[in-house]
Amino acid sequence: MKKGLKIIPGLIISIGLVVYLFIKIDLNAVKQSLFSFHYLTIVLLLSVFLTGMVSRSFRWQKLISPKEHLTLFFVFKALSIGYMINNILPAKIGELARMEFIKRKKGISRSFLLGTIFVERLIDLLLVLLIFSVSLVFSRAGRTVFSHNKCTFIILFLILFMVVFFLSKPANFFRLLAFFPNKAKLYIEKFLISFSSSVHFISNRNLLMQISLYSIIIWMLTLLSSYLILRGLNVYLPFYGYFFVVAVGVLGLVIPSTSGGIGVFHAIATGALILLGIPPDKALTYAIIAHAFDFVPNVIIGLAVFAYEGLTIKNLTITETQNDH
Repeated sequence: MKKGLKIIPGLIISIGLVVYLFIKIDLNAVKQSLFSFHYLTIVLLLSVFLTGMVSRSFRWQKLISPKEHLTLFFVFKALSIGYMINNILPAKIGELARMEFIKRKKGISRSFLLGTIFVERLIDLLLVLLIFSVSLVFSRAGRTVFSHNKCTFIILFLILFMVVFFLSKPANFFRLLAFFPNKAKLYIEKFLISFSSSVHFISNRNLLMQISLYSIIIWMLTLLSSYLILRGLNVYLPFYGYFFVVAVGVLGLVIPSTSGGIGVFHAIATGALILLGIPPDKALTYAIIAHAFDFVPNVIIGLAVFAYEGLTIKNLTITETQNDH
C-alpha cells in the first residue's frame, strides 16, 4: 500500500504532462513529422545505442575489477537487466536489481556494488553539468533555464562538492556524522566505507584514464544520438543546442514521474527545443523518438537476458534476511 502511494505523485505528473502536450501541440503535425523521419537513421541510432551500452559495460567492469574480474558479456547482461527494470518500474529499482544479479552470481558485496553504481551516477552528473555549462556559455536558452532553476543547480553542485570533500579528507567527513542518530550514523558510515573502496580508481592513473575515457565516449554518443534524431527530422541546431537539449533532458528527470520518465522527459525535451526556436510539433517528435530509442532497445535486450538467465523480477528482490557479503 505504501509503495503504491509513493508512485502516485509521479504518475499524476506524467499523465498531466502527456495530456498537456496532446492538448497544446497539433498531433497531426507530430504524426506527419514522425512519418517524414529518415528511417535509415534508425540503423545508425541502434548502432550508437549498442556502442553506448558496451561503453557503459566496460566502465562498470573497470569499477568492479579490484573485487573480481568479470567478463564484459556478464556485466553487459547485468546492466541490461537494470536498465530494462528502470524503464518498466519506478524508483530506479533496476539499479538494485543489477547489483543483486551480480551478488547472487559472483558473491560480490552489495555495498561495494552499490558504491560503484553511485560512482557511475556521480561521474555522469559531473559530465552532464559540464555539458550544460557549454550551453550556459553560448546559449540564451541555457542562461534562461539556469536563472529559473538556481536552487536545483546549487544542490547538484553541493552534492559534488561534498563528494570531493569526502574523497580528499574522509576523516573530517566522518566527524560530521556525530550530529546524526547512532542508528543512522552506522548505516551512513557503512555506505561511505563501501563507497570509498569503490573509488579506488582515483589513485590508479591508468584506471582513472580508462574510466574517464569511457565516460566521455558515453556522453559523446548521447550527443551524437541527439544530433542524428534532429537531422532525421531536418532540424539543425548550433553545436551548443545539442548540448542544451541533452543536458536539460537528463537533468529534468529529477522531477517525479512514472517508470522510464514518460511524460516528464517528453515535456522537458520538447520545452528545451521550443526555447531554441524549434516548432512544437518537431520538438515533440524529437522527444518521442529519443525516448523510444532509449526505452524500446533496453526493454527488448533486458527481456532477452531475463529469458536467457531464466529470471523473474521477483528473483532479484532483496530480502532483509540475506547477508550483504
